[in-house]
Amino acid sequence: MDRIYLYIHDFRSSGVVRNALSYARRLASEHPTTLIAGYGDGFFRAEAERGPFSLAILSEQQRRSPRRAAIPRLRRWLRTQPAGVLMSMGVHGHPTVFPAVQGLAHVRRIYRFSNEVAGAINRVPAANETRSNLHVGGTAKPTKLTACDQEICERLGPELKKRGLIFTGIDVIGPYLTEINVTSPTGIRQVKDFGGADVAALIWDAIEEKVGKS
Repeated sequence: MDRIYLYIHDFRSSGVVRNALSYARRLASEHPTTLIAGYGDGFFRAEAERGPFSLAILSEQQRRSPRRAAIPRLRRWLRTQPAGVLMSMGVHGHPTVFPAVQGLAHVRRIYRFSNEVAGAINRVPAANETRSNLHVGGTAKPTKLTACDQEICERLGPELKKRGLIFTGIDVIGPYLTEINVTSPTGIRQVKDFGGADVAALIWDAIEEKVGKS
C-alpha cells in the first residue's frame, strides 16, 4: 500500500483521538503514515507529536464553521502530497476509507451480478466533501475497468457466490478494494444512462426466477 493519511478533526475528543493515535502507530509500523489534524486544539496534541508517524496540522485554532472550512483545506493540502489512501476516524473511533489517491480522486464502484461484472461508474466527490456518495453530492462518471479491477472481482467471485450474494457493489480506490456493499448499492440507474446494462431488470429477473423455483 502507498502512503496512508489518517484524518482527525482536532485533539479534543479523548476517545476518538486515543483510537486514532493507536491506529496510526500500527499503520506506521507497516506503511508511511501521516496523521492529519484539521485543527491543533486539544490536550492530546503533545502525544501526537511524539509519532512514530508524521504529523500535519492544517490550522492552529478553530474559528467559525470549522468543519465546513476543514474539508477544502484538507483537499488543497492533499494535492501537494504523494499519492495515498485517506482514512478518517469517526465519532465512534472507527476508521473509514476515503479517496485520497492523488489528493481526493474518485471512488470506482463496480457492480457484480450473478458472478459477472454488470457495470461500473466513477463517483467523484463534490468540492466541499470528502465522501463521494451520490446522496451527498457526488457525481457519477462513466469508467472502464482496469486489469486490477478485474483481478479484484475474480478473487472475490467465489466467496460472494458461496455466500449467496447475487448482487454487490464493490468500491475500489486506485488499486485498493475498500468496501463491498451488499444491501443497497446505488448508481445502477447511472450505469444504464451511460449505455450499460439495465441492472435493475437483471436483478428482478433473477428474483422472479428464484421465486419460481422455490
